[in-house]
Amino acid sequence: MEYSGYYGNSVAEHERWLDLLESPCMLPLSSSMYQQPTPEQARLVRQYLGLSQIQLGHFLGQAVSFEGCLEVQLWESEHRIDSGNWRLMLAAAGLCDLREDLLFLKMNKNQPDVSG
Repeated sequence: MEYSGYYGNSVAEHERWLDLLESPCMLPLSSSMYQQPTPEQARLVRQYLGLSQIQLGHFLGQAVSFEGCLEVQLWESEHRIDSGNWRLMLAAAGLCDLREDLLFLKMNKNQPDVSG
């Protein structure tokens, strides 16, 4: 069977997409079950957006040089991506709705306010 479009062009890509869509990294940041995305998940969404690492760096306001965008390189290799940048990538890809994130936060008023 051949897969195409949104879920990739191979069975392996399709499975990576399904893993991403079912992952706790897709939950609103205010969810107690939210988890950071893996480097592979960050790369998968960047590739879905059709952006190079440099283009994604520009889009997210990161420092970019002729050698690339160090932040994006780190996110896709070993370091955690900033949660705000992750949600912005998901929103740009049409994989989350930031208005729903706000609604989720407002509906869960019983969470302790640790803002200081």
